Amino acid sequence: MAGKPQTVPLSGFSDQNGWLHCDEIKLSELHQQLMTSGVFPASPAFVYSRRRLEENVQQYQKALHVLPVPSSLYYSMKANHNLQILNILRSMGCGLTLVSGGELQIALALGFEASRLLLNGSGKVRWEVEAAVRADVLLNVDSEFDLQQTVDVCRQLGRPARALLRLNLDIDPKVHKYVSTGQAGSKFGLDPAALARVVGVLTSGDCPVHVEGLHCHLGSTIRDADVLRESVRRLLTIRQELTSQGLHGLRMINIGGGLNIDYTRQQDETKPYRVEEEECRHDLTRLAEDLGRAAADEPEERRQLCLSALDMVQDYCKERISRATLDCQVMDVLNQLWPNGALQDTFAALLMKKQGVPTPKELIESIAGLFESPRDDDVTIIVEPGRTIVGDAAVFLTTVLGRKSSGSKNFLVVDGAMTDVVRPSLYGAYHHIHPAAPPSSKHAQPLTSTADPPSGLGDASHEAGRDTSRSSGQGEGRGQSDLQVVDVVGPVCESGDFLGKDRLLPLLSPGACVVVRDVGAYCASMASNYNVRMRPVEVMVDGTSWRVIRRPDTVADVMRPYQVDTDVITSD
Repeated sequence: MAGKPQTVPLSGFSDQNGWLHCDEIKLSELHQQLMTSGVFPASPAFVYSRRRLEENVQQYQKALHVLPVPSSLYYSMKANHNLQILNILRSMGCGLTLVSGGELQIALALGFEASRLLLNGSGKVRWEVEAAVRADVLLNVDSEFDLQQTVDVCRQLGRPARALLRLNLDIDPKVHKYVSTGQAGSKFGLDPAALARVVGVLTSGDCPVHVEGLHCHLGSTIRDADVLRESVRRLLTIRQELTSQGLHGLRMINIGGGLNIDYTRQQDETKPYRVEEEECRHDLTRLAEDLGRAAADEPEERRQLCLSALDMVQDYCKERISRATLDCQVMDVLNQLWPNGALQDTFAALLMKKQGVPTPKELIESIAGLFESPRDDDVTIIVEPGRTIVGDAAVFLTTVLGRKSSGSKNFLVVDGAMTDVVRPSLYGAYHHIHPAAPPSSKHAQPLTSTADPPSGLGDASHEAGRDTSRSSGQGEGRGQSDLQVVDVVGPVCESGDFLGKDRLLPLLSPGACVVVRDVGAYCASMASNYNVRMRPVEVMVDGTSWRVIRRPDTVADVMRPYQVDTDVITSD
C-alpha cells in the first residue's frame, strides 16, 4: 500500500494562485493579524522568512566546500543589522564584516567571537580603532593615514593590531556608480602607489601592525562572476609579490562580496507593454547601429551574417529562442566576423539585462581553480556577502491609502515610503510590487486597525490560521480592464518618494495589502525618521508562526535624544 505523499514545507516567499505566502503563512492574513494585534503603527511592516535566511547561508556554506583551501563566511552587517537576524547567523557559524564602531559594539554584545570579526572602513575614527585593537579584532587598512592612526593607537595601548590591506585593483564591476568601490577614483582601498608606501612602513622593523592578508571588495549588485574571479587572481599575484618584498604571513585572502540578487525576475508580470517595447527597441536599435556600421564595408556574405545575428537577437528579446541558442549562435557569428571585437561587449551588455545572476555556487566554482597550486596550501579565503544572505529573505507590507491622477500619470498611494525602502529613490533600483491577495478576495478590501496610537505591542506572537478579518463580503472578479499603469508612491513630502514607477497593477481598494519584494538588504538598515515618520515594525516568520523582532518607532523615541540635561552638558 502506497504511503501518503510527503508534504514539502514551504520556504521563503511563494505565490499560490495569487495569494503570496511567507513560508506557510498567507501574507494577507499576517497583514490583518498585525492590524488587530495592538502594534501601532502595524503598517507598513518588514516581514522576514527565517527559513529563506538559513537556506541562503547554507548555499554559501555548501559552495565553500568545493574550495581546496580553508574558508570562512563573514556576513556584511551593514546590509541588515536586526539583532535577531545576527543571532541566527551567529548560531550558524558566520563571522561579521563591520563598518563602524557601533556595529563592533553590537557584535561583541551579541557574543560573536572577536576572531570572527573584521572592522572595515575608509574613515575610522580613533575610538573605533582603539576598540578593535583592545578586542583583538581584525582591521582593514584602507589608506596611509589609516595605517598611521592604527600604529599610533597600538603604541598608545601597548598592543599589536591584526590587519588586512584593502586594495583598489581598478576593476570595473559594471554596477551603479554609487555602489562601485574597486575602481580608480573610488574612496576605498590602496592604489599601487599608496600600497608601496604602506608596505615600506610595515617592513620597517618596528611596526606594531601585523598584516595577515589582503582584501578587495569591488562593489555591490555584481552580476558577473568573472570580475570577482579577476579580482581574486590579482590578489594572489600581489600576495606573491609582497611576500618577495619581505611582507610574510599573508594567509588570508578576503575576496569581498557584492553578488546581486535577481530583483527583476518577476518584472514582466507588472511591466506595461509600452515600457517593454521601448526598452527592447532601444537595445536592438543600438546593436543594429553597431552592426550596420561594422558591416558597411563588408562583402555581401558577411553582411548577411550580420543580419542573421540581428534576427536572432530580435527573436531572443521576443522570447522565441532560448538564451543558450542565442549565446551559441550570435557570439559565434560575431567571433567569425570580428574576433575579439567591440561588438562582443555590446552583445554581452544586452544579454546581461536578460540573464540571471550568479549563485554562490557559481561564484565559488569560478575561483576554485585559482587555488589548486601547492603554493596556496596556507591560504584561507574569506567571503563577505550581505545582499545574497538577507536580500530575498524579506518583503515589505504596505497598505493602500487611495488612488489619484495628475495629467497622464496615475498614482497608487500607500503608507510605505522612501523612509522605509529608499533604494528606488536613491539608486533608481527595481523592487517587484504586487498585491498580497487576488484583487477579488476579501483580503483586498478595506480593513480597519483596532490598534490605538498609545498602544504597545500587546500579544504580537501568533499562529497561522487565525482569521482576524473584519471586512465583509467578497469582491467581484476583475479582468484585464481593471488594470492600470501606476506609480506606487508614499506619503513623504518629496516628489522623489516612490517605491515603483510604471507598474501595471489591479485597481486596489483602500486598505488592501501591497507587497514590495526583496527588501531584506539595505532597506530597514537605511530607514530614517525623515518627516518624523516611524521606522516600521519588523516580523520574523518561522514556518507557521510569526513574532515581532523589532517594534515600530514611537514619537517618544524620536524626541528622546533632544531631552538633554542642560545642567550636565553646558559650556558654562
